[in-house]
Amino acid sequence: MGKRVVLEFDGVMRNASFWYNGCFIGDHYSGYTGFQFDVTELTKYGDDEGDNVILVRCDTTNGSEGWWYEGGGIYRHTWLTTYGNTHVDRWGVFVKPTVKGKEAVLDIETTVCNETFEEKAYRACTTIVDPMGEEIGQVEVQGNLPIYGKDTKKTSN
Repeated sequence: MGKRVVLEFDGVMRNASFWYNGCFIGDHYSGYTGFQFDVTELTKYGDDEGDNVILVRCDTTNGSEGWWYEGGGIYRHTWLTTYGNTHVDRWGVFVKPTVKGKEAVLDIETTVCNETFEEKAYRACTTIVDPMGEEIGQVEVQGNLPIYGKDTKKTSN
């Protein structure tokens, strides 16, 4: 398919175990942090292959939840995300502003991932827009990615 398929959970309370299409894909013990599972290899495509099924089991019987949340289960957003095999990493753009008077410089760090068995060349562009939606700057990075590797580039604008 040329795409990765990822299940993202923003919050599941507590001691949770996960299965996807009958295969165990992992555990997550904290009820307060987001996490993800790459399910690309387990995903069924099209009507001929059938439905994709997610099973989530939560266990809150140990009594160690915080006093501010006394429930259990999926209580925040859940996402099914797809992206290319070569892509900007999750949380892969970091912007640090330095302001002097009315001028600002943005240090931008971008991490790109390659999830293939081939080396890849890439080019990534970051566009900066003002509160009105007008483009006020742009930076571009390029490089080469090793097999199943990452590359981080830093630029300023």
